[in-house]
Amino acid sequence: MLKIIHARQITDRGIVEGQTVTVDQGRFISDPGENADCEIIDARGAYLCPGFIDIHTHGMMGYDFMDCSEEAMENIARAHLMQGATTIIPTSLAGSREATMNFLEVFAKTDKHKDGRADMPCVHLEGPYFAPSQKGAQPEAYLRCPDPAEYGEILEKYGDLIGRWSAASELAGAEAFARACRQRGILVAYAHSDTDTDQAIEANRWGFTHYTHLYSCMSSVHRRQGRRYGGLVESAYLMEDTTAELITDGMHLPPALAELAYRCKGADKVCLITDSMRAAGLPEGEYVLGAKDSDHRVIVRDGVAWMPGFESFAGSVSSMSQVVRIAVQRCNIPLRDAVKMATKTPAEIMGLKNKGRIEAGYDADCLLLNEDLTPIFIMKNGKIVLDEREDSSCE
Repeated sequence: MLKIIHARQITDRGIVEGQTVTVDQGRFISDPGENADCEIIDARGAYLCPGFIDIHTHGMMGYDFMDCSEEAMENIARAHLMQGATTIIPTSLAGSREATMNFLEVFAKTDKHKDGRADMPCVHLEGPYFAPSQKGAQPEAYLRCPDPAEYGEILEKYGDLIGRWSAASELAGAEAFARACRQRGILVAYAHSDTDTDQAIEANRWGFTHYTHLYSCMSSVHRRQGRRYGGLVESAYLMEDTTAELITDGMHLPPALAELAYRCKGADKVCLITDSMRAAGLPEGEYVLGAKDSDHRVIVRDGVAWMPGFESFAGSVSSMSQVVRIAVQRCNIPLRDAVKMATKTPAEIMGLKNKGRIEAGYDADCLLLNEDLTPIFIMKNGKIVLDEREDSSCE
């Protein structure tokens, strides 16, 4: 049994001083009382919050999930954990049917809840059913309309491993695709789409309920023959029950747009993500997006990954602790809400039970943060994986 004492706990109500939390057998428990035999961790006034949850990441520290190896998946999960993300959702890139099946096959074999690595409860398939006009960094050669034979086989073999599937709702066959995913309990997300507001609202009836990296690679207000039409972005604000995610890395979105999304939809409906690629945590330079043998070249400069030509981004190189810090320091999002958007809200969006809260019965995933919101103590499932407090000796 272990107690964390003298913590400034970040809660939905704000910052609560002098808090104590107790951990036993990998879960938070109710306070057993002063006479219980506990190991003591003195937070010394550091911020205490749940472990971060990144529901959209492609890689980190030189690895990409599309490398399709257990080594890559394990090392990405380990790297994320050491930056404060105790749970991550591995995300694919648009590719061939074989590449997607290989990604899923390797994930099926990987230990998803191993000590020393972030938990990986399910995967996010990003593509390949996207609009070429909003491809972003997705390889255009692999973009296509939903194919019932293809997604039917994927759902039949690996449906239990898929937590989310992102697609463009305006494509031919999108309705049948969305309904098939919803029948499996899979979150269906708008992404890389040129649809208009009316069509997006119609797609919501089929099962589209989440917005993948809101603003990025999606239509907004536009003109056709002189008349203005709302785009996909505007539909996110009109449909209050939908959820969305933001890349608050300081590059993908101007702070004002991140703040607008937060103010309009609220911390209950918007979460923070990294959308990180393999160069996260590494020096600037040239890398590849997707599989390590890919020729999909990207250049990391000024704290973000660019496509050659520097006209569009190719993912972030941030960690969850960085996107939370930027949300607070640049986007005018209060600390309590930024933390909620990185913990409780993504857990609820993805239906992750026992994650995202410091409450009795929940997984003992938590962080102590310094004044700069950098993790100085990381616990996952009740086990300490990082302790950089000034005096880390237990009392």
